[in-house]
Amino acid sequence: MKRLVIIIFLVAIIPLPILGCKKKPPPPPPKAKKPLVEKAEVKPESIIPEVVTKSKGYIYEPGGRRDPFAPLIVMKKKKKAGEEAPRPPGTLESYDIGDFSLLAIVKKGYKYYALLLAPDNRSFTVNEGDIIGFHNGKIEKIMEDRVIIVEYVEDYKGRRKPREIVLKLHKEG
Repeated sequence: MKRLVIIIFLVAIIPLPILGCKKKPPPPPPKAKKPLVEKAEVKPESIIPEVVTKSKGYIYEPGGRRDPFAPLIVMKKKKKAGEEAPRPPGTLESYDIGDFSLLAIVKKGYKYYALLLAPDNRSFTVNEGDIIGFHNGKIEKIMEDRVIIVEYVEDYKGRRKPREIVLKLHKEG
């Protein structure tokens, strides 16, 4: 009985490795089909770019809604006292009004002109309506002996208030 089991076992096991080593022939290559339309020669100038429909990821379309990535509360950046826009050097706006001194006032017809001296010894001839100083002061009035300048400055509460500066002409003797 033992011999019979061994013989059946050998008959069943021995052909397995032999059968597994057979290679199947590769499938024949597909037959090339003839195109229905022959290819025409294309010049590079006549190539029309094709629209590629590749996925570029998710694109947010707001449709009247807010941007979900924008912050809800946006803080305004406050300017400090000396942190204003840079002024070009050598102009009336690049000096403080208190640094000017009034040298002369001239009358031509019915109009007055004033000669102002800057701290760096540069002189400027000004008319009524000219802009002067860091806070964009305006020359309101030029009289025989004085120049009146009005500028708007923010107070401690952030409100803009007018400030009037008078430059007087110092007559000698």
